[in-house]
Amino acid sequence: MDQDTPERAPATPQAAAAAAAAGGNDLTYKQQIQTNEHQIIQLEQELGKLRNNIAEREKELACHMLLSNLLDEIAISTTSLFHTLSDLVNILPPAWQFPEITCARMVTATHDFKTANFRETKWRQSADIYTTFTEKRKFGVLEVYYLEERPTMCPEFGPFMVEEQNLLNIVAERLGKFITQKLVEEKISRLMGMLMLCPCCKSVRDSGGAWKKLEDYLIEHTQLTFTSCMCPECANLMLASHHTFPISPNQML
Repeated sequence: MDQDTPERAPATPQAAAAAAAAGGNDLTYKQQIQTNEHQIIQLEQELGKLRNNIAEREKELACHMLLSNLLDEIAISTTSLFHTLSDLVNILPPAWQFPEITCARMVTATHDFKTANFRETKWRQSADIYTTFTEKRKFGVLEVYYLEERPTMCPEFGPFMVEEQNLLNIVAERLGKFITQKLVEEKISRLMGMLMLCPCCKSVRDSGGAWKKLEDYLIEHTQLTFTSCMCPECANLMLASHHTFPISPNQML
């Protein structure tokens, strides 16, 4: 051994233990940093999801506000109900997750309203519109389509979110209630006008020129139902024709 090189002192058990502890602490510190970085990434992902959810809910709220404004305009409008409902389909696509590839349509028995970019595809969701004037009847249907394929969001609705289907259902329900109200108002308006009544048989001539029994006309144009009973005057006349004593009105129904 070179005489100029100092001899290294043999490591004591205490020194070896200290060195091992220092190395272990370095490893634990690195693991903690990696764990913290992983948690930060997860939190950023969760924050991104929350921001996206908030943005989607804001679009839904905007859709409800636009629908309310549209229905308010229709309520005070003097134009045809269907003329103003044509704007309804245009408020739907902006509320969906991918508005740039979304189109919409509303179909009734007599009308078919579409967005300018409308095209039928296999990526479709819908909600029926019902009116409840005299009974629950299907008035039409609202449809939303994606023009391009998108990832599946849930097994039931494919590329559409559950919240989007809920929104479409609510819009269809609100629209059905509003149309029912407008139909009732139109019926009342017609009933408040002049009716052509036959003085002999009491039949009524409708707007199409057909003669109908008064009770049939009222059933058709109102929510009235009829049952049978006899007024005291008619009952007395009937009893008198059978040579019996008239009955008191208190004995009638």
